[in-house]
Amino acid sequence: MITSNILLSREAIQSCVSNCASWINSLKLANLVVCPVMQSSAYFSVDVLRSLPETVKVDFAGVLRYDGDNMHMYKAPDFELVKNANVVVIDVLASTGKSIDNLSKIINQIGANKVYKAVLLKRQFCTIHIDWVGKVISDEDVYGYGLDIDSQHRNINAIYYE
Repeated sequence: MITSNILLSREAIQSCVSNCASWINSLKLANLVVCPVMQSSAYFSVDVLRSLPETVKVDFAGVLRYDGDNMHMYKAPDFELVKNANVVVIDVLASTGKSIDNLSKIINQIGANKVYKAVLLKRQFCTIHIDWVGKVISDEDVYGYGLDIDSQHRNINAIYYE
């Protein structure tokens, strides 16, 4: 039973999804690739993708947590797909921003035309530049809508905090 406080209701999440998709569409990017960061961003990314043109290409990247300053990637972006493309990297939460920032740098090094970053939630102390942010939050533990606590509660259709 969930006894925590609600951070974003399903309706608030849908508003953010709509705003993010509108922002991406407003960029009017040719050769657009959306690169969701797995696995927590799956829910948010899929919801955003449903509102983008059907010509958009998708390539998931898998990033594990950091060991100091080292990022561990278990699924790299498809080099041929992102080379010369305009790429929007989507994540659900930027705590420090290291994952989305370093993944964006890798995609740039591959030869992407331009890389944009979008997150549903950004911690207030995250100093990394993010192009689109749904909501700035403090340091509370959050779960639901793809975010988990001990590999549980990802499939809740709202976001809660403790």
